[in-house]
Amino acid sequence: MKLWNKIVVMAGALLLLSAAVRSQESPEPETEELTSLKITLILHEFDGNHEVASLPYEVSVATMIGSGHHTSRGSARVGTRIPVLTEKGSFTYVDIGTSYDCQVSAWSGGRFRIETSLDRSSVSTTNAENIKAKGIPAESPENPRINSLRLSFDVLLRDGETQEASTATDPLTGHIWKVEIRLKVLK
Repeated sequence: MKLWNKIVVMAGALLLLSAAVRSQESPEPETEELTSLKITLILHEFDGNHEVASLPYEVSVATMIGSGHHTSRGSARVGTRIPVLTEKGSFTYVDIGTSYDCQVSAWSGGRFRIETSLDRSSVSTTNAENIKAKGIPAESPENPRINSLRLSFDVLLRDGETQEASTATDPLTGHIWKVEIRLKVLK
């Protein structure tokens, strides 16, 4: 009987020892997975309740899902350079168009953090009545006027979600700019 007790005690000790060794082993790391995303930015311009422009821009990025911190970037520069007459009779060139930068990182719960900066410039000419009334020649430095919109925003989105990320009003024209952002996980 004493031999049998010793065997049971030894077996119990071995079980406890093996459990202790297993608990000290490092857990298996999460696997990281590279995922492609498509980010769509849409600039809507309104004159009162009437939409006068809808400008879509898309960029694809690949980001890591899993353990660790990984940020992906996407950007675009779209536009043209226009000549503007200076007071001395020469020309200078002004960049007109849209530039944006996005930084994307995966967050918990299937969400993605999208940090965005957006810069939009456009030409707005003086209307024909004002040109005649003021006697302003068409090539005058008073004509064109450069409109500018600069925004930065940070959103959390899941696959398929859309959010109105920013709204701004042009103080000269009263036009309202709304920026919509969409996220699509590409399979």
